[in-house]
Amino acid sequence: MLVFSGKAKPRTASLPACRFLRLLPLNAHEEVAVKAASTLALLALLGMATVLQAQPALAPPQPATATAEHPLLVLNQASRAIYAQSRARALAEAKPVIILMGDRLILDTGEKRLEASFASRPYDDLKTFAHIGLALDTALMGLPEDGRLSDELVEQLLQYKALIQAAASEISNLDLNEDQAARQHKIATAAIAFINRLADQRQCTSAQRQAFIRSLTPLVMANVAEAAEATLETIDGVVQQWKRELSPEQWQRLRVIVMGRQLPRKDSLAVQYFAWLLNVPGEGERIIYAEGIPDEEGALKLLGTHLIDTQVGIDFFDDPARMRRDLLGDAARETLKRWSEKR
Repeated sequence: MLVFSGKAKPRTASLPACRFLRLLPLNAHEEVAVKAASTLALLALLGMATVLQAQPALAPPQPATATAEHPLLVLNQASRAIYAQSRARALAEAKPVIILMGDRLILDTGEKRLEASFASRPYDDLKTFAHIGLALDTALMGLPEDGRLSDELVEQLLQYKALIQAAASEISNLDLNEDQAARQHKIATAAIAFINRLADQRQCTSAQRQAFIRSLTPLVMANVAEAAEATLETIDGVVQQWKRELSPEQWQRLRVIVMGRQLPRKDSLAVQYFAWLLNVPGEGERIIYAEGIPDEEGALKLLGTHLIDTQVGIDFFDDPARMRRDLLGDAARETLKRWSEKR
């Protein structure tokens, strides 16, 4: 369905869509009715209903306004409703599907729904100590050119140092091997010494901040590597168990929705894992990254949209991926190119 809208899905060469009603001429009676309905709606929104009641020359608004009854608007609403029905039908036939949401995995086969957590203690612990460098780096950004620290910032850093010391005292109680434990001690010790130096000198230039952070980078990235492996092992353990419960035909039809934020989308751990598992290049027909969608219902709705738009792309353009970018994008590019040649 060729729906011109301003929603978030098309991100390449995005351009706000035109409102067709505004481009079509109305006859005199229609124009008066539309203007009257628009005026009533605006005044009501501004809390001026009492003003309307004080004007005997104006009739009270009818339940169905002239705008709502306009044939073009009714037609467009019907077109969108047909699209929504087709999407729901396609989604009902699209299962099984695995949804990754936060630290949870959901398997929906259409007949049953299974859910499991892939949170792992080593991952959380390693991530916590890796975040120390991130916190100090961001706390010291944006200082005056001379790097002078305010009393408030020094106090905040000393309070943060106390938190690091408390966490470091628990390292021996964590489920970490000898190398991992030693690494967390190194991160904590370096951070504490750095904060002490800042508190004494009351100054930190950009070069000093970056030098300290770079000294932590190898330790942090070692944590990152081990956290990634621990997460992958946990996810794979769940998925392999579910695979045994699916028939070969179901497994071949399996689709995956990875729900996440915008910035981790490129090289997403979960997308890489499922691409490896399903032997596909990455995001596409079987793997969908649901960016900024907060719940399972929205993720499934996005899957239905992908299924319908894939066939629409084939039917209109002989390109299954055409509707994954802004339909107005090509025309916008050509228009802007013409403008550049004229200006």
